[in-house]
Amino acid sequence: MSWGQTGRILMVWPKHGRILTRRLDLVLLQRHSATLGAQLALVTKDPDVCFNANQLRIPVFTSLRQAQGIRWIVTRRRRPSIHRLEPRPDFTFLHEQAHPQNRSWTERIYIRIGSFTLSAIAVLAVAAILIPGAWIILTPLKKTQEMVLPLSANPSIQVANLAGELPARTISVIVEGRDSISTTDTIQVPENPATGSVQFKNLTEKAVDIPIGTIVSTTGQKPIRYATTRAGRVPSGLGEIAIIPISAVIPGSSSNTSAQSIQAIEGSLGLRLTVSNLQPVIYGTDRRVPGPSLTDRTRLYDQLVLRLRQTAAKELNANLAGDDILLTATITLTRVVEKTFIPIEDTPADRLQLSLSLEFQALLVPGADLRSMVTTVLDANLPDGYTAIPQSLTLEMESQPILDSKSTARWRLHTRRTIQAQVSQSQAINLSRGLSPAQASKHLADDLPLGGPPLIVMAPSWWPRLPLVPFRITIISN
Repeated sequence: MSWGQTGRILMVWPKHGRILTRRLDLVLLQRHSATLGAQLALVTKDPDVCFNANQLRIPVFTSLRQAQGIRWIVTRRRRPSIHRLEPRPDFTFLHEQAHPQNRSWTERIYIRIGSFTLSAIAVLAVAAILIPGAWIILTPLKKTQEMVLPLSANPSIQVANLAGELPARTISVIVEGRDSISTTDTIQVPENPATGSVQFKNLTEKAVDIPIGTIVSTTGQKPIRYATTRAGRVPSGLGEIAIIPISAVIPGSSSNTSAQSIQAIEGSLGLRLTVSNLQPVIYGTDRRVPGPSLTDRTRLYDQLVLRLRQTAAKELNANLAGDDILLTATITLTRVVEKTFIPIEDTPADRLQLSLSLEFQALLVPGADLRSMVTTVLDANLPDGYTAIPQSLTLEMESQPILDSKSTARWRLHTRRTIQAQVSQSQAINLSRGLSPAQASKHLADDLPLGGPPLIVMAPSWWPRLPLVPFRITIISN
């Protein structure tokens, strides 16, 4: 209102809520408006404000548009004329009342000295109470709280509980490795192929040429194949024969065969000729050389799996977050990603090599759940008058987890934390105020659970006694 430079002031009430509903509020607004030389009007629908404004002859409108479109008319009251003459005040009497003369006894010197002395004593007394300060450093008594808790973890548990049951989740890791061992066995390998001869018989009237390398074989599910070692020719005429030498395609004793066992010819020659061996095919031999056995392969596999299991445990532990606990006894091999032996089976070699890629799984207990459960159990067994020191909780596995058939891991956990006595600051202040430092120290040591003598620091240092007022004593717990 003071800022506006106008002869008309329009005040708009809010639609919601009620303010300035008293008559006095409008009287003060009207007076201030009159002081500014401006005419006041209101925009409101509040019944109380409208009633008070009507009594005070203040125009009231229901909207801004109405206030802007209608002329403001105010019925003014006439003040009654005052014809009486007021008497002129006695200014001398008023001056004497405003400045009375001091009494004579207040001018005496001993009165003034006494008053000053009493004032100085009062000031010193107040200073003696308010100026001295003291700091009392207390060391509360500390103890170790420890418990051995039987715990269990299972993936089916959702929330940790006071019975020692914890939720567990499964984590996995894939590790790769290689290893080799010397072979301890020998195997038979083919050395010389079986040799002999076969008889070809002509089924046509024309001569038939037999090229070198023509393949003949025995019959059956696993035929033995032989190749001619030189070219030959069967004369023309039905039933004509030719004898040609052969040698086994694959060497070894397995290529030896009995007489009359070779009956097949590979290729188109089989339509024009028949074949048979009149004598056994022999001279196929083997020899024994160093080579891996099944025992060697099993031993190498078990050896590498054990080493990769240890590697997986280290990797899982290295990737733990916060206070997570890996139940290392529950690491299991879940999948063989890759397994390659060199050499392959029935192949001679002095050393056997193995490349493995394995996937391992383990149970993980979240550290937040474990600490929350342990803290709750320890708090339930906390001695009266003691509180736990933050960040002092330590956890130690007392036994390794054992996984049962229901995927539940069970183990024992050794928990330990430091607790300290609760020292009441108000009690410490009441025991020490107004006493000498020595007396206060003795009372505090006798009545409070402290782990050492209290340390009292005075300000100023030469002040003989602790303050009387409690707020000038500060208690610090060490």
